[in-house]
Amino acid sequence: HTKHTRLTNQIPAQNKNPVWQEIARQLGFDAGIAAEEVAESEDTGLGGLAASLILRSEALREAPEFEELPEDLVPPPQEDIPPFQPEKAGPVLAKKGRARAAPPTDPEAINHTVSRHGDAAAPEPFPEEMGLAAGDDPLAGQPDFDGDPEHRPLFGKHVLVTAGPTHEPIDPVRYIANRSSGKQGFAIAAAAAAAGARVTLVSGPVALPTPPGVDRIDVETASEMAAAVKKALPADVGIMVAAVADWRVSDVSSQKMKKRGAAPPALRLTENPDILAVTASGRSRPKLLIGFAAETQEVLQNAAEKRKRKGVDWIVANDVSGPSGESVMGGDANVVHIVTEEGTESLEEMPKDAVARALIERIVDALAK
Repeated sequence: HTKHTRLTNQIPAQNKNPVWQEIARQLGFDAGIAAEEVAESEDTGLGGLAASLILRSEALREAPEFEELPEDLVPPPQEDIPPFQPEKAGPVLAKKGRARAAPPTDPEAINHTVSRHGDAAAPEPFPEEMGLAAGDDPLAGQPDFDGDPEHRPLFGKHVLVTAGPTHEPIDPVRYIANRSSGKQGFAIAAAAAAAGARVTLVSGPVALPTPPGVDRIDVETASEMAAAVKKALPADVGIMVAAVADWRVSDVSSQKMKKRGAAPPALRLTENPDILAVTASGRSRPKLLIGFAAETQEVLQNAAEKRKRKGVDWIVANDVSGPSGESVMGGDANVVHIVTEEGTESLEEMPKDAVARALIERIVDALAK
């Protein structure tokens, strides 16, 4: 070790660390200049070698020389620039006394505080100055607006419509229902609103948008629909289109009913409230009460018997027989028979919105009589 130390001290400083020399060569530094800086540095360890790699040559310390600009780009002397002359302008802030006060909010002072600048309207006289009492109507004696235009023949009338099925729960996942889509009832509600009526639509569970101008009440069961109909009365016209389930389970299970062997569970059924019959016999019976009858056989005979049994004015009957997807229930077209005390009127097959308009036209005529 001593012999090696004596030989190392005899080697010039730039040759003592061949690794450092190779790094300097790879980076393009002058190993001699870097070695002198290491020798001058107090740090003779690895930090000093690393610091010596920072280029400190005199060539890089000199500032770069710039070429002179062309004469046309040289700015003129400061004394040759004319002084800034701002254009004449108004004051930044308004002078005192120019601001306007907020208009009066006292009804008796409206238009009686006149602006001094001459740009306000003339003061209006008080009712006493016109010979009127304070509570008199200034429009008295003028004709009223027409409240019953021809294009809105049901203006001022209240029409109550029920639509869709009802769902009678068996347990949390099962229920009893009819295959009604609600399309015909919603079309009738829309037609009544277009005729100017105030329409209340009590709807069972359906996937239909609310018609414009219609107040919609969503229910699920027959009992909920009966309560909503009772609350919506009185009405000038009642159109009961909903396919209300005739029965419900008397004891609804709070848990899903599981299969136990081959025998199905025993369901005890009870009758739902008869919304049409109850409305017909109630004190708030509409002037014109219309029920619907979905039949599969002897359509006209069953409809006529239902009209008398329920005590309603009209029964609109339709034949709903046919496979799913082809039946009136869920379809877009309908064939209806209007059964009244005077007789039966059968309409040809047409879209459900056309059926609705035809029915509303006949309702308008009936109310006019």
